[in-house]
Amino acid sequence: MYLHEKSEYLMGVLAGVTVFLVLQGVHLYLSHLDQWYLHLALAGIVSLLLTLAAHKCKQSRRFARDIQRHQVYLQAIKDNLPLVVFALDHRGYFTYSDGKGLARLGLSVNQVVGQNALQLYQDYPDIVDAIQRALAGEEFHVTLRLGNLWYQTYLLPQRDPQGRVTGVLGISYDITDLQDAAQRLQSRLHIESTIASIASRYIHDTDFDAAAQWCLTEIGRICGADRAGLFLLAEEEDTFVVLHRWFDTHSQTRQLVRDRIPVQEITWGLRQIEGGSPLVVRHRDELPAEAEDIRRVMRETGAESLLGLPVRVDGKLVGFMTFVNLRESALWRMEDASLLQIAADLTGGALQRLRTHEALRRSEERHRAVLRALPDMVFVLDSQLRFLDYFVHRQEQLLVPPEQFLHKTVWEVLPESLCQQVARAAERALWTGQLQTIEYSLIHPTLGEQYFEARLSPVSESAHVVCIVRDITERKRAEREISETNARLEEALLRAQELAVAAESASQAKSEFLANMSHEIRTPMNGIIGMTELLMGTPLNEEQRDYLKTLRSSADLLLSILSDVLDIAKIEAGKMTLEQVPTSLREVGEDIVKLFSARARQKDLSLRAEIAPDLPPLVLADPMRLRQILANLVSNAIKFTEQGEVVVTISRLRDDGDRVWVRLEVRDTGIGISPERLDTIFEAFAQADTSTTRRYGGTGLGLTICKRLTELMGGHISVQSTEGEGSTFWLEIPFQVAQADASVPTVTAEPFEEVSLPPGIRVLLVEDNEVNRKVAVRMLERLGCLVDVAHDGQEAVENTAAQQYDVVFMDVHMPRMDGYTATRHIRARENGSGMHQVIIALTADAMSKDRELCLQAGMDDYLSKPFRESDLRTVIHQWVVQRPPRRAAA
Repeated sequence: MYLHEKSEYLMGVLAGVTVFLVLQGVHLYLSHLDQWYLHLALAGIVSLLLTLAAHKCKQSRRFARDIQRHQVYLQAIKDNLPLVVFALDHRGYFTYSDGKGLARLGLSVNQVVGQNALQLYQDYPDIVDAIQRALAGEEFHVTLRLGNLWYQTYLLPQRDPQGRVTGVLGISYDITDLQDAAQRLQSRLHIESTIASIASRYIHDTDFDAAAQWCLTEIGRICGADRAGLFLLAEEEDTFVVLHRWFDTHSQTRQLVRDRIPVQEITWGLRQIEGGSPLVVRHRDELPAEAEDIRRVMRETGAESLLGLPVRVDGKLVGFMTFVNLRESALWRMEDASLLQIAADLTGGALQRLRTHEALRRSEERHRAVLRALPDMVFVLDSQLRFLDYFVHRQEQLLVPPEQFLHKTVWEVLPESLCQQVARAAERALWTGQLQTIEYSLIHPTLGEQYFEARLSPVSESAHVVCIVRDITERKRAEREISETNARLEEALLRAQELAVAAESASQAKSEFLANMSHEIRTPMNGIIGMTELLMGTPLNEEQRDYLKTLRSSADLLLSILSDVLDIAKIEAGKMTLEQVPTSLREVGEDIVKLFSARARQKDLSLRAEIAPDLPPLVLADPMRLRQILANLVSNAIKFTEQGEVVVTISRLRDDGDRVWVRLEVRDTGIGISPERLDTIFEAFAQADTSTTRRYGGTGLGLTICKRLTELMGGHISVQSTEGEGSTFWLEIPFQVAQADASVPTVTAEPFEEVSLPPGIRVLLVEDNEVNRKVAVRMLERLGCLVDVAHDGQEAVENTAAQQYDVVFMDVHMPRMDGYTATRHIRARENGSGMHQVIIALTADAMSKDRELCLQAGMDDYLSKPFRESDLRTVIHQWVVQRPPRRAAA
């Protein structure tokens, strides 16, 4: 090929490849802007120019000046474009290298000539592969990375006349700046997309914490940070407290994170961001001298660079997001930081909405609490006793619809006798400024006579009267029913005593009788105690409250007597079992003294314990029954002692192998016991004489129980007494010595802390007795429960089939279908369904076998009558609040 032909050839190749590579770089940048049409247009124009130039070269190739002009063109291209032009021989050795792009590689023209390209770039597999493919005869272009530089490279194999590859001509165009611009554009697009996602998350996610954590994580990843934190100003406004934090998965510096940052430690940084602008610290050493506080915090936490984004609410700085790089200076750009600030602003907006929502929620809760605390109905009257407004929990509470009384006077709505009562009370309230209370009754069209209590409170500014009306029909009926129940209870107790005497010869028959009578007595007892507890929760005057306290004390005494009777029944039936657990006799004695110290002080008696120091630390015993024996003896001693002292003594008698005999003694200075009564003192239903029963009360069962329990423990009990001087009761019991490191059951005398129940718990009450049903319903409603009622087991089965309840309270003895049968029906229906209805027995049966029968029938728990509101609260909390819904066994 002639010289001018070679020049023409090189010129065409170089120009064509150069334009191709330039267009490839332009396309790389503009592809993100969708400028395909511009690329196609430029390519068409350049192709046309190249064709014309080639045609012209062919016509004028005889002229040397054309050669020179081509060479000038070539040199201009090499000197002005970031190109590297090179040639390799067939073994890969450089034979030529030139172009402006060599300078960026730190090379000069032809500096690499004579070096083998395959060895020179052996650490760059992509480059080696491209050269090998070109030497194999493949013509192609490829994008290659050399360190931090990017090149678009065109490789053209050179062949001899026989077609063998004699070398490679290569042209590389430096597209590093274009690549960086594309990456910056892609990064910006990624940031904008992430911010859009953050905005959507804050809008649609009701969980602020989850959204804020996600936002922090996403920004941390975009920034290439090692860790990030969201700090909010504490209520005292002197410290920023971390709310959320994020760590890069490779971060090993979690121990350097601070949970609290005092305001005074970052004052310079706060001044920089309080206006809403981000703070970019590319390296802590670049901070000005006045930023020493920020530099110190960064040094203590190992931060090399920092990006701080202010979080503001209503234009006030309330916190900030921090993104930290620990390993090297970060290349965070201010334009990116300004864009990321949008995410912090979105966080501030979400926080503002959260706080506003929380403030509204608290305000609404306060208003609801006020309304819940109000009595059943509220009416507002003006000075002319005209109804202006009203509030009721249920419209059914109104005797007439609102349109029949609103804006009318009481004289137009209520009976004349009641109007006179209301007028007098309203006049007194407005005149004295004090609360006035009246009681009255009205005839309800469907419920009959209903009783109400009205409290009239003056509103002095407007001369209005707020009338708070409470339905006290249940209270009035309860008062009557308590009186009737008392009479029935007295009859039941008399009958119980008669039956007890008749059944004394047959222990088993007596046990059955006691079980039956327990049910009969506990049923009215439940009504008495329940109604008493409900009445205590209503407005009462002092006289009424005193009557109720007396009534409740009497009911508690009757319940104690009933418990004694049941204990005797268990003992005589051979069903009393004793525990054998590590027990401290010293603690038992001290606990008894603490328990009765208040009663002793009321009678100005000295009560103390004398406990021998040589007692074993622990013995195997039943601590509850030991306390029951000593409590009975100490209670009697205080009861029968008017002055002097009561002393509890526990001493060690003797050792018997691995057992130790212990003497427990209660000595008093009371009235004493006559000699003729000492022989029968431990018999059932016996006291010193009948006058003692009349004066001090009791059934005479306490000492009998003490004797039987002592004998069950393998010991014996006795008494010494001098009439008029006092008595000494003692018991001697052998105990197995326990290991010193044995676990001792904890018994605490601390009062039980009431648990709270969430409102709206759905309850089904199954009870055939009207009084007990009324007591239970009202107690459950006071606990915030939604109560449905079934009168027998058949209704319970139907109700539970219609809907699932949180808990069912099931009576046992009912007409049509009893509680046992109803429970079995419910369990049979649940079989294979995966559901389990919680059922609690609520029965007057109180013997140990009764609980077992309830559990065998499929009930979950057992609550004996009489019960209190606190008992219902505890069992509901245990089975509904503490335990998640159970599923039936497969």
